[in-house]
Amino acid sequence: MFIQYTPQLNAFLTKLTNGEAETNELIQEIFIRIWLSRHLLDGIEQPSSWINGIAANVSFAWIKNRIRRRMLIDRVSGKQTQEPSIQAASPDKQIYLHDLQKLVARAVNHLSPQRRKIYQLSREQNMTIPEIADHLQISASTVKNTLVTALREIREYLNSAGYELLLFMVACMITF
Repeated sequence: MFIQYTPQLNAFLTKLTNGEAETNELIQEIFIRIWLSRHLLDGIEQPSSWINGIAANVSFAWIKNRIRRRMLIDRVSGKQTQEPSIQAASPDKQIYLHDLQKLVARAVNHLSPQRRKIYQLSREQNMTIPEIADHLQISASTVKNTLVTALREIREYLNSAGYELLLFMVACMITF
């Protein structure tokens, strides 16, 4: 399993981290999690998807940790803390992120009006589920279920366009 999936993970994570040591560290973390969950392997129908899910979770945690560290360093040094932005990314990442943002916008436009509205309130207006429920005067569980469905449809749209879930999750977060 390690030999089969390491090249794919290595190629992706190298683009994410821009460093061999960090890439190796993330690959090691992914395979540690796989090893700790090895009892689940017999019941998994698509191991590749399962491994990509683990890789996405590990990558997401790494990105969040990197952002927190940067914000802490900025705070300690007295700098103005800034959210990472597309402008701070390398030109290749800027182009990739811009294309991906356009593709996500197209995916959102394909949602039903209710799903689109809930998605936009959540992601663009940064409203919480209870706030959206109150604003639209519907139950919080309806908002949550609709949001889950909207995100699934967006992922499916991106997958059909050739973007893997893992790349989508990380690209939405990486704008360093």
